Amino acid sequence: MSAELILAAVGAADLCLKYGKELIDACRAYKSAADDIRDKALIIEAIWSRTSIQIEFAQRIIKTQALSDHHYQIHLDVFETLKAKLATAARKLGSVIYIYITYISAFSMLGTKVASSSPQ
Repeated sequence: MSAELILAAVGAADLCLKYGKELIDACRAYKSAADDIRDKALIIEAIWSRTSIQIEFAQRIIKTQALSDHHYQIHLDVFETLKAKLATAARKLGSVIYIYITYISAFSMLGTKVASSSPQ
């Protein structure tokens, strides 16, 4: 078994957990937004709850060093793909939240009441 593959897979799993947490933090920031956004955020949280349990389980299996190099490589590939997608999603959602907050702040400074729905 290749120690490099094991370490890489464990490291990639850690980053998946990190980016997933960032995504959830961004979703929680949306909870004050419109109902449809809150519903989507809740779905993402539910899916992430299951996914994080699966990642943590995979980490425990990987650390046992009981898998073949082929299986370590598969886990590494999956974690790397997931890591990239989670990081992109968290970054995009963070940008949307920033724009939304800026929009709300701009109208608040003008003394204009902003509707509870998201900007068009």
